Amino acid sequence: MTDAHATRAPEVPALDSNANAAAASSLRAPAIARRPQVTARVLVVDDEELVATALRRLLRGQQVTVSLSGADATELFCRGDFDLMFCDLMMPGASGLDVWHAVRERSPGLEERIVFMSGGTFTARVESFLADHRCTCIDKPFDVQEIWSQVRRLCAPVP
Repeated sequence: MTDAHATRAPEVPALDSNANAAAASSLRAPAIARRPQVTARVLVVDDEELVATALRRLLRGQQVTVSLSGADATELFCRGDFDLMFCDLMMPGASGLDVWHAVRERSPGLEERIVFMSGGTFTARVESFLADHRCTCIDKPFDVQEIWSQVRRLCAPVP
């Protein structure tokens, strides 16, 4: 006896084995397998809330705090409660460079744990700064593996 109201799952066309393999590999998240063994305490600083939220989601499993202001980020980071900071270079008010200089002045050495983020537009001042100080700067949109590479680099467990 069949139910006249039963619904049938739609038929999905089968993919060839090469397409299946490609689809499966695109679903794998190699960066997830390479997450650090420790939980990193990360401060994300960007005046664009959507960008900051996206990075917070990408860093799922880590202790992430978001700041939309360079001045607030400086205060938070200098407390010493974070392993690293991902900081936008170009922000209104206190820019990423301003944050770097303030952190260096208040907590020398801690500025080495700042990873800058940029949409690719640099002023001459920013280009000069990055060249002179050998700071790490990653591009937006983010490369997942690069984000996790920076987390591993700055949060590696001490033997």
